[in-house]
Amino acid sequence: MRFSPWLRLGLAVVCLLLTRVAVALPSEGLFSKTNLVAWCIVPFDTQKRSPEARAEMLERLGIHRLAYDWRAEHIPTFDAEVAAMRKHHIDIMAWWFPAALNGESKAILDCIERNQIHPQLWVTMGTEPEANATRLEQKIQAAVESLGPICAEAQKRACTVALYNHLGWFGEPANQVQVIERLQKIGHTNVGSVYNFHHGHGHLADFERHFKTLKPHLLALNLNGMVRDGDKVGKKIIPLGTGDEELRLMKIVQASGWRGPVGIIGHTEEDAELKLRKELQVELANLQETLGMTFVFVTHDQEEALVMSDRIAVMNRGRVEQLGRAEELYERPRTAFVANFLGSSNLIPGTVLTVDGHEATVQTEHGPLRTTHGAGLRPGQTVTLSVRPEKLRMERDDETEGNEIRARVDDIVYTGAENQYLLQAGGQQLVAFQLNADIGADEDFDYDEQVA
Repeated sequence: MRFSPWLRLGLAVVCLLLTRVAVALPSEGLFSKTNLVAWCIVPFDTQKRSPEARAEMLERLGIHRLAYDWRAEHIPTFDAEVAAMRKHHIDIMAWWFPAALNGESKAILDCIERNQIHPQLWVTMGTEPEANATRLEQKIQAAVESLGPICAEAQKRACTVALYNHLGWFGEPANQVQVIERLQKIGHTNVGSVYNFHHGHGHLADFERHFKTLKPHLLALNLNGMVRDGDKVGKKIIPLGTGDEELRLMKIVQASGWRGPVGIIGHTEEDAELKLRKELQVELANLQETLGMTFVFVTHDQEEALVMSDRIAVMNRGRVEQLGRAEELYERPRTAFVANFLGSSNLIPGTVLTVDGHEATVQTEHGPLRTTHGAGLRPGQTVTLSVRPEKLRMERDDETEGNEIRARVDDIVYTGAENQYLLQAGGQQLVAFQLNADIGADEDFDYDEQVA
């Protein structure tokens, strides 16, 4: 392979880092991230995460509530689950619970009591439909008799019981209300309902009426993308924002004034982190815009901030370094902190030599460099140039055309989609990214190659 001695690094975009602003914002709301609960992320997670890995994932995503679903193989790790969530500041706000007091129920109740947590216990039964009024009445009364002892055990541990709509007669709001009210009449006041969009396709035509019936007893709500007859056409569980009905349902909930925890669900055989991240970054963000709501979304994930936000406030030690749109913050950062917080950047200090409208020439240790972001500068001003690694245009060329830095290739990291080049330029290290799709046969650079 032939290598010519020069690699030109054209500084295509250069930003100036200057001022700082300060502003304070609130953070709350029904569909805000602080109110979201992760649901159905344990048995459906293809990564089969341990309790510790699962807690780390939720903390990484900025989700601080978990509704814990489980299978028999998870029972031995119940205490480890609680310990991991507590360590990472995740509240187990709900726990999937059997419809009878049995060995599995005892394991859950004992774990709850040992660890002094107080989750909602989500219970379902009766997934078959029932059109016969006499038999329906018998089933409602039998449910009351079965759930009474569960409510009593939950009460001893300061827990509530939530009836989970999982199709059938038990999933009908009117039937659930009958069960709840009968339990309350015999002294079990710690009972309510949790409603799941993905089990409510049969309620779409008259959702507002059903929701009004259930609202006084509603303890939690789980979201899902919704289409008409989705449960019949293979679209029962689809991502938020991909259906044509969930927006209408969410508007009804929002307008009702109901407030409570809102779940986003995994429930599909895939990596739970990717599923939740997609729900957070794309679908919920799109619905937020359509709902006409303002979300204040607090995150340490730069990609998440860029994807989800109309405006971003970058915080540093309790102060806002810069407030603006994602493109503005990324392409025109005002401080070195912002430049390196949102992605990575090569920071080059210098002094302004000349200014001509929006163009300026800055003297640096590497020689004079031009920038098109010179408006408002003055000769003699000290500035810092910010050059994003992907903005360094890499070409092999023996001729120099100005706006270049001489350097040597110190290291090359192959990441699949791109090559990352670590360059030594005098006493400074620079980084350049190049997409592999853009690398031709004569553009495969080597270690220790002298570049400019």
